[in-house]
Amino acid sequence: MAKDEEKKTTTSKTTATASLVDAEPELSEEDAKLKAKLDELVVALGDGKTLETLAELTEVVKSATSSMTSVPKPLKFLREHHAGLMELHAGAEDGSEFAGKLADLLAIVSMAVVTEERLVLKYKLAGELEVESCGHEFIKTLVKEIGEEYEARVGGGEGVDDLNALVDLVLPFYFRTRAEAEGVDLLLEVERLEDVLPFIDEDNYVRVADYLLQTANYLLEPDDNAARKVVYDVYMAQDQKALALRVAILMNDRELIAGVYNSVDAEADAGLKKQLCCMLGAARVYLADHEDDEDLLALMGNTLQMEHFRTLARELDVVEAKTPEDIYKSHLETIARASGAGAVDSARANLASTFVNAFVNAGYGSDKLMTVEDSKWVYKNKDHGMMSAVASLGMIHMWDWESGNTEMDKYTYSNESYIKAGGMLAIGLVNCGVRATFDIAYALLEEALSEEDETVRLGAILGLALSYAGQNTDEALEALTPLITDSSQSMEISCMASLALSIIFVGSCNADIAESIFQALLERPEADLHSPFALYMCLGVGLVFLGQKEAAEVVLELAQAIPEHLQKVGMLLIETCAYCGSGNVLKVQKMLHMCSEHLGEEEDALHQAVATIGIALIAQGEELGSEMALRAFNNLLQYGEIEIKRAVPLALGLLYASNPKMAVVDTLSKLSHDADEQVAQGAILALGMAGAGTNSARIAAMLRELAAYYSKDANSLFVVRIAQGLLYMGKGTMTLNPYHSDRLLMNNAAMAGLLSVVFTSLNLKDTLLGKSHYLLFLFALAMRPRMLMTFNEDMEQVYTAVRVGDAVNTVGLAGQPKTITGFQTNDSPVLMEYQQRAEFANDAYTAYTPVLEGVVIVKANPESEHHAPAASE
Repeated sequence: MAKDEEKKTTTSKTTATASLVDAEPELSEEDAKLKAKLDELVVALGDGKTLETLAELTEVVKSATSSMTSVPKPLKFLREHHAGLMELHAGAEDGSEFAGKLADLLAIVSMAVVTEERLVLKYKLAGELEVESCGHEFIKTLVKEIGEEYEARVGGGEGVDDLNALVDLVLPFYFRTRAEAEGVDLLLEVERLEDVLPFIDEDNYVRVADYLLQTANYLLEPDDNAARKVVYDVYMAQDQKALALRVAILMNDRELIAGVYNSVDAEADAGLKKQLCCMLGAARVYLADHEDDEDLLALMGNTLQMEHFRTLARELDVVEAKTPEDIYKSHLETIARASGAGAVDSARANLASTFVNAFVNAGYGSDKLMTVEDSKWVYKNKDHGMMSAVASLGMIHMWDWESGNTEMDKYTYSNESYIKAGGMLAIGLVNCGVRATFDIAYALLEEALSEEDETVRLGAILGLALSYAGQNTDEALEALTPLITDSSQSMEISCMASLALSIIFVGSCNADIAESIFQALLERPEADLHSPFALYMCLGVGLVFLGQKEAAEVVLELAQAIPEHLQKVGMLLIETCAYCGSGNVLKVQKMLHMCSEHLGEEEDALHQAVATIGIALIAQGEELGSEMALRAFNNLLQYGEIEIKRAVPLALGLLYASNPKMAVVDTLSKLSHDADEQVAQGAILALGMAGAGTNSARIAAMLRELAAYYSKDANSLFVVRIAQGLLYMGKGTMTLNPYHSDRLLMNNAAMAGLLSVVFTSLNLKDTLLGKSHYLLFLFALAMRPRMLMTFNEDMEQVYTAVRVGDAVNTVGLAGQPKTITGFQTNDSPVLMEYQQRAEFANDAYTAYTPVLEGVVIVKANPESEHHAPAASE
């Protein structure tokens, strides 16, 4: 009985609710009068079909207004007459004035009618082609239906001329009302993006270009680069050469880059020409064929980077060399070492100090271990440790191509093979990222490739990779290719040659390199292919196609021919590298699907580890994608296989290099105490990568605690020391992040260096904790000063007030919102964190580029009321 009563009560409530919905709301006196008038006009229109009645009815409809959440009253009252008006239009004479004006009215009334027939567009096409008096909401509905109709017609092979005519009417309205984003969206819908150019002027080009650049990230190939080409054309039309160069570099289009560069006359506009050279230097694009001015080539080749960096160090008062103990701060570690904890492998401890000393004093030209008089530090290491010790001297003299090469010269003639190999590697570090007109590095290193000793050849191979990263040097191709294809060479030599050549030609899509590597994989005996170095060949092919997306499809087909046990991992490496930084959601889903598979005990799960790192690689450079990847990693840590758990901290280190977000640091801190040794060691290294160059006190405290916690574990303690060295890299003046120019551009060589170390760390025991610790020097490819320095047109340093704060994404926002928040004002030079942006605090100077980062050329503003300080002596 109780259930029956409850059922009756529910039924009665439902009936009451339905009656309330169906009941006609009671009209106010004003609304009733309006409804009666509209009914009367519709009846009169049906009886007389006069233009006067139609004009009066149309005027009532067009003059109606409403709130943001309701339909205008005239449209609401005319809905019941919609069918009758349609019949009236169908009976009107085709082409008559009455039929045209009635179609205009019907187009407006159809906005309030729910239908799938696109009636607004249908009747607007039948009426008079005029849209501006119909209101913004009408145009919004019309544009939606234009897009749907365009897609349907193109799919059916029909013409779209009448739709394009409507588009031509809508566009002026959008650009006149400062709704540029809607105008760009419409042009994208009808595939006429280049038609935006006539509407561009000095007031709207920034909003249009910024919106298009963001939109291009979500377009498929080749539409993405087609959109960027329009942005390039917009900037060139507005004489914004520096901004146009950024887009050309983003597109990786050598012709467009040269086009911008050659369009600037060095004599007429010396400041802008030098600024373009500085931008090319930051992107490692060298246009030697387009310039014969030594000063410009010096800026383009980064040969002044050492000088600028040391000037920055003097300004910040960080010139004094640091010792490893200054970094370790052992007296603050919470566990006493009296129990013998300090008696760990001294050779391993010295090796750790070698790397810490190199990272901390990188680029300063002096330290307290290697550059002191009669230093014996090299001999406190043994075997491969001696090689890394000598190479560390190259990192200390990094970018000092003039005196650094001379300093290394004595080591290249040593009779000790490890010292000689270290000297070769040191030459590569000295010239890393620098391209001098007088190039002696190649001559020294190329000769060593024919040495009998394998260790020396190895040092020369990596030296070439560091010296010419991203330079596409043909001489290096000729020198290294035989080492790849010659099966008499050891597997380590061939694989390192593959990696080196791919770093030199990173992102170049050079098919010859891919073919050489595949040939080597097919001709090598089975035993060689099970070497831990074999996968570097697959990584090499991936790096050659880094960020090139669909261009790698052909190579993926060829990769199906490589030996089966390498095939899955190899294809995955190539695919993830090709979509690096693209944010491609489908590829991320594919990687997650691979990680969700539960494999048998005997199955190799390395491809799952590569897929995990692939997620970070694809999500690079985009804030929302990075956050989603972080969530995915948290799920993988809970439910993934052990190989995935080992890869997650390394993926986080890659994704958040020099960007120590609190959530990431907390996750890595937990993993650093994991019961699985590889998970813990990977997390410790990732802590160093995330905090690299930031001097983060929070991470420093964590690493000191970890040093005490792992004081009896030589391997884990070694990784902790490396992380501490990375944290204080360049005494807090450098970054590992591969993105620059307001995070728009990715430095391919920097990404190649980071990815190589992360990939190596998947097998820490046999590589960085074994004899291949020298691969840590590949971090040098990503190391750069995180500075903003200002110079005048004569390259004399000037001081100007700048605000540095967190960047705010203002794309698509109305008005002129602030682009930074939480800023501080300082005189240049200043250090900039990841996700920070700078702007001038006053108008004393104007810059040749609106992106204030790295080396910026400025000129005094003669109209400013602020005093422009004189250039430094």
